[in-house]
Amino acid sequence: MGFLDGKEKFPEIKMIEKQIIDHVKVNRIQPGNTEKIPGQFYATLMVADQECDFFVDGVQVETVQNAVLFIHKNFHWQLKRRGKHPCSGFVLYLSEQILNEPMLSKLQINDVRILHSDQIHHAQLSPIIEGRILSIIEMIDELLTTGLDHREAAILSLINTFFVYCDGKCNIKRELGQRNSKASLVYRFKKLINTHIMELHDVKEYCERLHVSPSYLNESVQEVLGINAKNLILEQLIIRIRKNLKFSEKSVKEISFDLGFSSPEYFSSFCKTHLGQSPSSYRRS
Repeated sequence: MGFLDGKEKFPEIKMIEKQIIDHVKVNRIQPGNTEKIPGQFYATLMVADQECDFFVDGVQVETVQNAVLFIHKNFHWQLKRRGKHPCSGFVLYLSEQILNEPMLSKLQINDVRILHSDQIHHAQLSPIIEGRILSIIEMIDELLTTGLDHREAAILSLINTFFVYCDGKCNIKRELGQRNSKASLVYRFKKLINTHIMELHDVKEYCERLHVSPSYLNESVQEVLGINAKNLILEQLIIRIRKNLKFSEKSVKEISFDLGFSSPEYFSSFCKTHLGQSPSSYRRS
């Protein structure tokens, strides 16, 4: 087989050619609000020169401008316009299969970017680098809509070039700052509440799993959400109580134990305090 035959031309490309558009997507940032598309995609969010507010799981993390954000696939994020100025830029979505391509897996930026991380990584852009990165993303977007021969190799090469620029030319940080550190903690706290609200009702129990002190957790929740940690737990617990009493066929006793209450009597007392009536009365209302 000669040099120009078959797959010898691009030996580092795996068998993703037919499905490249399922693994790489480029979307423009909307002038108003932009949020993560459905699917297990890592997102590289390039925000141009207008300030926009960046949210993770409903929590504002930071105001960003002239920046690239590297976002893990498990984060649910939104970018919202700030004031009258519209947001602009691009989102480059990549599947894990693409990121594991040999050409990309060797990048040094793997140590600090979107894979294997529960932090939002951030690169501030100079005007020159912003222009070059924007050109790369635009070329990827154009290639995705063409039927050119060997476009898969070209797309992977451009993605590689994009990350090389980010790795060598941008001021990459592990976090968006102190506020992001606290916002990230609040995000993880909210996820824990959602998972363990049926069994854990005490702030200290969550602090043990988060490896932080109650005072720091309260400080973080207060700063990010304007309420304390206990109220956040109560808020989610009350939502579960209302839902179960209205839509579950289970008895009040069964619901009380399902939600982690020590006794039906304590559950009834809790409902009278926080719902203003007994569980049975609330169910009939």
